[in-house]
Amino acid sequence: MRIHLIAIVIALTAFGSELAEASQNAQIQFNEANQLFEESRYSEALDHYLAIEATGSISGPLFLNMGIAATRLDSMGLAKVYFMKAQSFREVERAAAEGLSFVSDELGRRGARLPELTWISISNHLYFGTNYTFWLIVGVVLFNIGGVLFVAHWLRQRYRNVNKIAGISLMATGFAILILSITLSFHVKNYAQAVQITREAQIHQMPSADSDIVQTGFEGFEYIVNRKESLGHGEWLRVRMSNGSNGWIRWDKVRKL
Repeated sequence: MRIHLIAIVIALTAFGSELAEASQNAQIQFNEANQLFEESRYSEALDHYLAIEATGSISGPLFLNMGIAATRLDSMGLAKVYFMKAQSFREVERAAAEGLSFVSDELGRRGARLPELTWISISNHLYFGTNYTFWLIVGVVLFNIGGVLFVAHWLRQRYRNVNKIAGISLMATGFAILILSITLSFHVKNYAQAVQITREAQIHQMPSADSDIVQTGFEGFEYIVNRKESLGHGEWLRVRMSNGSNGWIRWDKVRKL
């Protein structure tokens, strides 16, 4: 697996052309970072990749290389973050999945696993795995098709009742999808995904190091961050763990996606 990941980094130098479209400087820095990586100067390479990310010139190859560099530095939590980001880019989706599998195995060997409740899994999918723009379009299309069929039942005697029932049903379904998509799309803006990047971190009952400890988190643990409740609490984030526990964690212990 390690040899394969190194090959990916070298091969993906060609994908840097995507960065060139946004910034020639980013392309140059991308190539320099890859050179540093090949020289096993992983920390310096990652710093270069981070500088590129800060400019907004992001791409799948960039995140993939960042994830691989993090594995070389034995920073599995950080590697998980960037492999998860890379997965949203089709050209590196498969390689990113392999990287996540490798990271998961490594974290598993360290005992860093937390059971995920079914309702948390569903929440994660609704918050971060659903394309609400797609469902908005589906809702509009169904509503309009239903409208056409409903109008058609007045204009044509043949299949009049069928057109009427189908039209009303499709309009109702489309409207329901529209309302649900709009409501959820606004709701999910209050939440973000985060991954723990430090070996251990304490999740507290209140946003204070002196408050009771709810649970100990380990590198690679995933959290749902409540952005709204976290506002005004400085260095603390309100999080929910995959086992359903809620608490507060310092922001520098995690990295948001």
